[in-house]
Amino acid sequence: MSRLRLVCLIFISLFLGSCMQGLLQIEKQDFASLPSLISLSETSLKFKAELTIYDISLSGIMIAKKGNKGDVFVTFVNEFGLKYFDAHLDAPDTKMIYCIKPLDKRKFTNVVLHDLSIFFLPSANEGANKKNYSLNNFSYHYSKLENKKEQIEEYKKKKLVSIYLQESNEEYKVTHPDIRIKISLKLI
Repeated sequence: MSRLRLVCLIFISLFLGSCMQGLLQIEKQDFASLPSLISLSETSLKFKAELTIYDISLSGIMIAKKGNKGDVFVTFVNEFGLKYFDAHLDAPDTKMIYCIKPLDKRKFTNVVLHDLSIFFLPSANEGANKKNYSLNNFSYHYSKLENKKEQIEEYKKKKLVSIYLQESNEEYKVTHPDIRIKISLKLI
């Protein structure tokens, strides 16, 4: 079983290196101008998480912990305790602290950091009725769907890049149609 996981991780790293051209650059962005989907009112939250990259799925537990300065620390580990990555999310400087070798590709980490920032970073516009936001080269369309679902669509040059969906108060998803990366979080 461990050889299968190793082969899967090597396969992921090869695809990430070759197929993810021109993806997001998230350095020095102010995500506080966007509405956040997950509010960290408690000191930490635990999620059953699934990260899917090109039909290969990594599952485990993701822990998001609120820092003293409004920043967020995120850890993703599998069921056996193997750490996939540690991330530090802060509006001016978001960075990956640790990432396992097969996933440690700059473009992949940028996408994951970007997604986690939109999920977790606190919003200065909490409760605002604004539906459209702009941030650097990206534009965001925020909408409330039926059954209290919320969705943020992210566009770059009028092309849909990401869809962030709050399916319930306990389940959140992000999909990237072009690069086939999905993150699914379910509150434990």
